[in-house]
Amino acid sequence: MGEITINLDSVITKNDDMVAGVVDADIMMMSIETGKYYQLNQTGGEIWGILDMPQTIASICDILESRFNVERDVIERELMNYIRELSARRIVMVK
Repeated sequence: MGEITINLDSVITKNDDMVAGVVDADIMMMSIETGKYYQLNQTGGEIWGILDMPQTIASICDILESRFNVERDVIERELMNYIRELSARRIVMVK
């Protein structure tokens, strides 16, 4: 599988195959398709919550920038890496 190409205009959606619930401050997830379990920390949970509606990378960055005291370029770089990882595991879909 090649590296996923994403940019600020890429639309990110939750994979409907994932079942998720909150345990303490983390999100616990299971893929119905594969039976694999995943855990998202609090920041990952914030991103998962933002994805209740499909969002562009740019709009996710805007929301995260308003919630956290982090430079925009750091948010963009870290978010794109994180979305690539989630997409490779089929937790989210990139359109």
